[in-house]
Amino acid sequence: MSGLKNTFSWSKSRDEIFSECKRKYYYHYYGSWGGWEKDAPSDTREIYILKNLKNRFTWKGEVVHKVVARVLNSVEIGTPIPLGRALWMARGEMVQDYRDSELGSYAQQPKRKCGLFEHAYGQPFSIEHRDILISEAQTCVENFFELEIFAKAKQMGLEKWLFIDPKYITPGSRIESFELEGTTVYASPDFVFLNENGELELVDWKSGEKTSHAMSTQLVCYVLYAMSKWSVPLDKVLVTECSLQHNQIFSHTPNKEEMAKGKQEIADSIDKMRTLLRDAKNNVAEIKDLPPVGDPGVCKWCNFQRVCPEAAI
Repeated sequence: MSGLKNTFSWSKSRDEIFSECKRKYYYHYYGSWGGWEKDAPSDTREIYILKNLKNRFTWKGEVVHKVVARVLNSVEIGTPIPLGRALWMARGEMVQDYRDSELGSYAQQPKRKCGLFEHAYGQPFSIEHRDILISEAQTCVENFFELEIFAKAKQMGLEKWLFIDPKYITPGSRIESFELEGTTVYASPDFVFLNENGELELVDWKSGEKTSHAMSTQLVCYVLYAMSKWSVPLDKVLVTECSLQHNQIFSHTPNKEEMAKGKQEIADSIDKMRTLLRDAKNNVAEIKDLPPVGDPGVCKWCNFQRVCPEAAI
């Protein structure tokens, strides 16, 4: 086994899993640990494989984010990808992913090959269903090319581009984070540039849901990350959510009250997670301390139902 240590951290996705089901949280962050190792116990390996499954909607979103990031990166390095090629990239990626998942290739390479929940659990997911999602993903990409914010960013000049989330460009790249009261918080916006008002504009692409028109905890995390990374004052930050599926945009300058509320929500979530640890200092959890939610509606869509003896299905 490697010398990697399972240290405690926080992210919005971690909070969502914790809130959904404590047993799912255990499997995802503790039971799967070390499952990537060649000599991992078979049960740990199985949990790790299941952890990396994604449902069809998450999958579509990741492909859209990946294509958009690569388009932005291509502009930045001076070899812009045209719309036609970007649409081809989205389709090619999803066709290959679907094939890998259907063949079960992900079982050997859970992080490199796509594994879809629907295939893993024998749910109906036909080529026709796949092609509908491909069409939706391509619509998102097409809408991205038509966005005013994309045109504006290019007009501002590449010297004003500060950040493109690297995880969608370079697999295995370091996940961005910042420190909040002694806890590492993982969060980074999809794209950051200096806009025409001299503001640090933090952009979040959405591929399915509509814009929230509110300062969510996730957006608060992006602001905290930006303030930490670029030492920018709050009044010089603008957050922008872009719903690529629905052609909606929400831009907002966060205020101190919103930031204080968001930070408190993160702190409360961290406290709840730490309270259920057997050894908080060493981030040790015991499965019996994290009981299942016992809700058939939750269990039905859980990646870990195959290994959870208490799944309510």
